[in-house]
Amino acid sequence: MLAFSITAVGTKSAGAGEFSFKWGAGAGLAPDYWGSDDYTGLAFPILGVAWKGEEAQRGSRGYVFALDLHDASVDLREGVKAGLLHIGTPDRDNMLSLGFGLGRSRDADDNDVLNGMGNIDTHALAKVSLEGSGRDPSRPDWHYALTFSQDISDETDGASIDAGIGYSWPLWERWKLTTEVGMTWASDDFTQAHFGVTTSQANLSGNTAYTAESGIVEATANATLQWKINKNLGVLTALSYGRLLGDAADSPLVDVEGDANQLTFIVGTQVTF
Repeated sequence: MLAFSITAVGTKSAGAGEFSFKWGAGAGLAPDYWGSDDYTGLAFPILGVAWKGEEAQRGSRGYVFALDLHDASVDLREGVKAGLLHIGTPDRDNMLSLGFGLGRSRDADDNDVLNGMGNIDTHALAKVSLEGSGRDPSRPDWHYALTFSQDISDETDGASIDAGIGYSWPLWERWKLTTEVGMTWASDDFTQAHFGVTTSQANLSGNTAYTAESGIVEATANATLQWKINKNLGVLTALSYGRLLGDAADSPLVDVEGDANQLTFIVGTQVTF
């Protein structure tokens, strides 16, 4: 799954930490539903506020194992996250965070294939994540993220684990390229909600009844190119490729009516002050 931000940022010190604010917009092209071979345009706002404590701003200066509120954020797309355990080395910061977010939704009107399949409404997720990166973003370095998500709103009752690793290259003074590869594992409930077809749904939609079980559902590769035109203006372009696997790829929503190969393209601008 592609993650990115197109933002305008301002900062304000507050006591022992610093607040930052962001807003912006993004637009692009994405599949009608997860597994579709039809694509639709998308546009969305980005809005958020974040706080970093002094240690999170400073980063590691040695070996650190500190349990505290190190950073926190509220983001329109990414949800709420609080960094609680900082594990640092002289050249790398790792953060264990707890948070809440929104799960994938799907509307029966998104595509003719989904007629009679019912909706997957927007639902709340509880999240635990471990992320790590180098201390100096101006230097080439690798980063990783491991996130466990659980539906807590009884919409799907599903759980998933997203794991990814990437590398960032500052190309020139104002250009930066980031590449990432990742994989998603999903539980029985999650996979059945998104790729299964119950007997009732089969009767209403004409799709073949199908039971989807837990397993690795997708492998992904992403590339993001950022161009900082000047101090206040930047451009971001991102391309994501996903390959559905296992029971997800064998679903009639994908194998018969859709495509296991999934592409998402995003472009946007960035204003900073």
